[in-house]
Amino acid sequence: MFKLDRGYQSCRACGQTLTLKPYYTPEGVMEDYLADVRKPGFVGIGAFKGGQLVAMCWGYDLPWDKTSERDDSVWYDKASELLRGRAIDPKTCFYHTESGTVFEFRGQGIGTHILKEMLKAHNTRNTHVAFRTINEDMRRCYEKVFGLPKNTLAGHPIFADPNPAKRQTWHAFDITKLR
Repeated sequence: MFKLDRGYQSCRACGQTLTLKPYYTPEGVMEDYLADVRKPGFVGIGAFKGGQLVAMCWGYDLPWDKTSERDDSVWYDKASELLRGRAIDPKTCFYHTESGTVFEFRGQGIGTHILKEMLKAHNTRNTHVAFRTINEDMRRCYEKVFGLPKNTLAGHPIFADPNPAKRQTWHAFDITKLR
C-alpha cells in the first residue's frame, strides 16, 4: 500500500491540514494502469520483490491537443499553453503521471532507479518530461536523476497547475541529457 509519510501533516503549498489515507491500493494501481496503458507513448516500469509490486512509475505522451473538461484532473490544453510559454514543445513532451514506492522499500534508491529507466526509455521520442506534484520525495527523485542540488525544485516550479482545484506545481526537464 502506498501512503504519505515523513510528517506531511499539512499541505506545503497552502498549509491546509491533510487527512492521510492509503491512496494506492494494489487494486487502485491496477485501475489507473489499465486506464493509461493504451495511451500513445505509454511507458511503465515496476519493481517487484517476491512477486509483490514494491515500486512503479509510468507516463505517456502529453495529450497536448486534448480539450479540457471542467471535471478533468489534468487540463492538458492549458498546461500545453504554459509549456509553450517556457519554450517547451508539448508535442515532444512525455507526461510522467504516476509513481509510488511501498513505504518499507523507500530510501533504497528503487524509485530513483525506475524513474531514470522510464525516462531513458522515452528520451528517443521526446525532448522533455513534464510532471506535477506536491510530493517532496518525487522532487528529490528528479533532483537525483538530473544531478541537481537537494531542494532545487521545491521553490522553482515552472508554473502552478492551471486547474484551480489542484494545488500542485508543474516541473519539466530536458530528457535528451539522459541519452
